[in-house]
Amino acid sequence: MSGVKLWHVGASAPLVPIEDLENPKFIGKGGFGTVFRAQHKTWGLDVAVKIVNSQAISREVKAMAGLHNSYVLLLLGITEKLEWDYVSGPALVTQFMENGSLAELLQPQCPRPWPLLCRLLQELVLGMCYLHSQDPVLLHRDLKPSNVLLDSELHAKVSASPPQPNLWTKSCSRAAPAPLTGHETYLLQPRIPSATPSGYRAAIQEL
Repeated sequence: MSGVKLWHVGASAPLVPIEDLENPKFIGKGGFGTVFRAQHKTWGLDVAVKIVNSQAISREVKAMAGLHNSYVLLLLGITEKLEWDYVSGPALVTQFMENGSLAELLQPQCPRPWPLLCRLLQELVLGMCYLHSQDPVLLHRDLKPSNVLLDSELHAKVSASPPQPNLWTKSCSRAAPAPLTGHETYLLQPRIPSATPSGYRAAIQEL
């Protein structure tokens, strides 16, 4: 697949032929775009396809291109023009995450054994450490349960796809943190059960 350059800094993403994407199924829609599940007939796997506007795709590919980590959602490629269910535009093609997001797992009716939660926390920390290790540093600024996706084996991957233009920051300095622009309820008031051991409580608060 050829690389498609989408903005002046020169990062690129593979071009996915539209004819390789089959059996689209609508998943959801929001300010971030419209998401479908589809089958890639050449790769032989299910993918998530997010149709966005032309301004957003350059921003999102800029953030996601070149990121390869077990705990960060992988960008597989892009399409230049796609139209499904009367929705049209360029699209991002990413891994499909069978178990949705951490937000769904944290619903009261879902079982949440502590070993699973501790592993997910560790994977989330590893994913964020990878983003922070980039040069320049890549700051997410909107980390919340709905932006942490879960694969078929309930392993966590940080969605590196910013829903708003100001929620990604590339920074060369840690001296002056940027103002909070994400969802402050998650950033400032984590809900931690009172029975949580002090060590885990400290780790969650630091996160």
